[in-house]
Amino acid sequence: MAIIKYKSKSLLKFPSIKDINTVLPILKSRFPEKKLLTFRGTPKMNGVQMSILFDHGRDEYCIQSRTKSFNEEERDKWGFRKYIERDIHMRRIKKMVGGILDYRSGKNHCRIVGEWCGSGLTDIPDSNSMAVQKIPNMWYVFGVQIHNEWIDLKEIRPHFLRDSKIYSALDFPTFDLQIDLNDPSEALSRIKSLTLKAYQQCPLGIQMNARGRGEGFVWTCMDDLKDLSLSFKSRYDDYVLISSDKEKDLEIFFSEFMTSQRIIKHVEKRNEELQSIRDLKSRSQVLAKSVFKLFSQKDWKRIEEELHLTMLDLKLPVERKILEYIQNASEHNDSNTGMNTDQLKINLHL
Repeated sequence: MAIIKYKSKSLLKFPSIKDINTVLPILKSRFPEKKLLTFRGTPKMNGVQMSILFDHGRDEYCIQSRTKSFNEEERDKWGFRKYIERDIHMRRIKKMVGGILDYRSGKNHCRIVGEWCGSGLTDIPDSNSMAVQKIPNMWYVFGVQIHNEWIDLKEIRPHFLRDSKIYSALDFPTFDLQIDLNDPSEALSRIKSLTLKAYQQCPLGIQMNARGRGEGFVWTCMDDLKDLSLSFKSRYDDYVLISSDKEKDLEIFFSEFMTSQRIIKHVEKRNEELQSIRDLKSRSQVLAKSVFKLFSQKDWKRIEEELHLTMLDLKLPVERKILEYIQNASEHNDSNTGMNTDQLKINLHL
């Protein structure tokens, strides 16, 4: 077998997966004549996104994370490259890639994208109750691209390397459903039910004998696998809402206590810490937890006595509000600060 050489390549970013409310209008626009669309749901795992790019004709490969392409000498702190480059694993991967490329004869370029997950590989606060923290480290592959075409994992499932802890998302429980674009309520109700059940016990965890909660699902449109903008995610947090009788109090809280100016001031203060947190959702959770400390005892007394809101009531709404703020600003990322607060002020209409 030829020696496999490492060659750094330009970063290829995996598309961000949106929620159903964002994707539904896109689906209606993309399929104006179609009523029913089929989706496949796979467990959403939280870890570190890692990709391998292979040039099978030249026996070259490159390892990339969500945000960077590693150079030849560099080792990632999460241990993915150290694990995957063991001789036995790399030889198996080369053979796997050869089998995958047989699916498209005459093609040499293959990109495999997955979540490097398992014990110690998530920065979500309070993650000890998650099933993913109780399983051995594994590469959970959710996307394979041959040249510029994303392909159905079902067609190449036999090529995955369970002995090397390289799994296809289809090796674990999946859920198929149809969404009626004219009336999606029934499908949305099922998605909600499945997501809430996954929070109680991760479906992947069941198969791996790991008790603990899951994060939700990623739903892939089977009618057009090539377009990942048609996929969406469903998470437990999306369905935990504050009760309607407290909505008015919540509006007052955000207008008088947790104002946009206060958020910006807090973001500026925590910039250095923000740089070290790669996942925006995790970043919003850390900020939400710390932003409560900005309130004085007098503030809390009024919040509890006049608005009848507790920290438990506010936890998820505050996380969502902060996440919305930093998502708006993330596209205008400043390399020195990690967050362009001038752009943030524009996005917050200040």
